[in-house]
Amino acid sequence: MNEQEMESVLNETAAALILAADMNEVPDCCPSEWANVEMVRTFDEAGLLTGNKGIVLTMKDGTEFQISVVQSR
Repeated sequence: MNEQEMESVLNETAAALILAADMNEVPDCCPSEWANVEMVRTFDEAGLLTGNKGIVLTMKDGTEFQISVVQSR
């Protein structure tokens, strides 16, 4: 697996959790705070000027979190 593939996995997983939270179906293994996440985008989709891979989580209150993916080995 490389950084691009991991970025895709994280993006798809976060998108699925956001959808589940919107339908009040967050799995028991996940924190209920997923209900506060409004959107997920890759760095590229968010227009970040970086060569890094990662995702941006936008919360319903407008707060954003950037999660970088860096392959170490």
